[in-house]
Amino acid sequence: MTTVLNSRFDLTLDAVMSVAWRGDDVRLGSQARDMIAVRRQAFLDYIANDPDASVYGVNQGQGEMIGLAMNTEERQRLARMKPLAAAVPFGEPYPVRVVRTMMLARFANLMEGHGMGTPRLAEEIAGLLNARAHPIVGQQGQGGPGEILALYTLFADLSKKLDLEPGERGALINGSPGASALLADAALVAERRLLVAMKVLALAIVAFNAPMEHYETVVGDLLGGSHNSEAFTGLAKLLDGMSDLAPPRGYQAPVSYRIVPHVLGSGRTCCGNGA
Repeated sequence: MTTVLNSRFDLTLDAVMSVAWRGDDVRLGSQARDMIAVRRQAFLDYIANDPDASVYGVNQGQGEMIGLAMNTEERQRLARMKPLAAAVPFGEPYPVRVVRTMMLARFANLMEGHGMGTPRLAEEIAGLLNARAHPIVGQQGQGGPGEILALYTLFADLSKKLDLEPGERGALINGSPGASALLADAALVAERRLLVAMKVLALAIVAFNAPMEHYETVVGDLLGGSHNSEAFTGLAKLLDGMSDLAPPRGYQAPVSYRIVPHVLGSGRTCCGNGA
């Protein structure tokens, strides 16, 4: 299966599941390629035609060189600088699925031309995903500004491979695809843990012989919201027929048992749609 990306709104949890978790291919759509090219040209025209244009790390120095305006040769030299010296994270590496999610999230700043990238840069990142080329990115040592150190590591090999153009290096190392990737991964992991929790709690309900009316789906409908409705429905399916195993209790279960579907519904609200 191939996930086609045309805008940042295509970067959904379903896309993360497909590309990062299942290892499916990704393809940049024609709409995205055209938009990147149009916005890239607009950026180049701005730099070329506005004498007062000053863009950090492009025609203006960065770090301790921030006060320096650069000529064309200096801009090209800055663009071609390799990030290896700053690729310093260490320790246990992120799982492959998280690294793939970071690479996928990088498209959020590229597909609509906001990151000063080029079509070839976006295509190269897609190529890394499709070739299953997964850099090792350590989880420790992220002490620099933003996510630059981690992203230097993530895209070091790509930077060595290419002669980067002005603006392309910033398109690789600025922004927060790492945090976005970790958040998406946490949401997907939470969904699956909620499913396990639902099964465990259903077993506890049966073992305690809690009255089944506590878990009627109509209660979820009355509470409102798809997450409550789905939690009650999912629990009801697991409990279907379980009341036949023992005589029904003649009184209500403790609050800790009665609130099980409510807690599951709150959990689904926090992590998004259920698995």
